[in-house]
Amino acid sequence: MKWGNEVMGKNPKTQIVILEPFVFKINLEDTNIYFCNDIFLNYDFWCSEVEEKAEEAKEVEQEYHGIFVSLMNIFDQYAASNKVEELTTDGIHPTLKGYKLIADEWFNTYRSIMEV
Repeated sequence: MKWGNEVMGKNPKTQIVILEPFVFKINLEDTNIYFCNDIFLNYDFWCSEVEEKAEEAKEVEQEYHGIFVSLMNIFDQYAASNKVEELTTDGIHPTLKGYKLIADEWFNTYRSIMEV
């Protein structure tokens, strides 16, 4: 991967943080966004697409000895006791709450890197 080689060539101590892609099947009754119908109706397709991208992300993480952050785990934990629609309005794009969870996890990962 050209960009990875370029980054590592300039600074071999670089730690690449890879954020896992995600998709959720949201309740259509809880949203007024039309295009989320595709995610709801074709959820298995979207899951397989996201899982494929996640595997590619893991390969990048392994190739460059980076860190893989599982956003699905974080979102699943939140959604276990809250409505997933608080995290995304269409199944793919985060809300402000979703972005905050992502930012918090990224920051926690960054902090753990800097403590080493």
